[in-house]
Amino acid sequence: MDSSVAVRPRSFAADLLLRFPIKPHLRAMEILKRISSLADRLRNGLQEINGAKIYSPTNPAMACSIVNYGIAGVKGGEMQDEYWNRKKIRVRSQGDEGVRQSVHFYNNEAEIDATLDLARMLAKGKRG
Repeated sequence: MDSSVAVRPRSFAADLLLRFPIKPHLRAMEILKRISSLADRLRNGLQEINGAKIYSPTNPAMACSIVNYGIAGVKGGEMQDEYWNRKKIRVRSQGDEGVRQSVHFYNNEAEIDATLDLARMLAKGKRG
């Protein structure tokens, strides 16, 4: 093999940019607005679910795109596994209390709605 030609695997970030290119007109404030809107959608939906508890700030002045939450009677590891096995939604367990979900500009409303559907299902005691 010619040592002058290095074959490097693409990074995760490079793959994302190829799949979800940032258009030049999509400025930082527009990205922030989109992320905030999606995270608000998640928080607002969780607040409507009996048994759901949000651990991260819900006040818009203090909230960010990371939402920590749990479902009564469901451990974080169980939530993480259910979300991944059922809808390929990746959240991270935060121990017995719940999960951490990070929302970003490449997420969409359908993914947030699918998350909320799974949270409702888990709150009703339905597990795979």
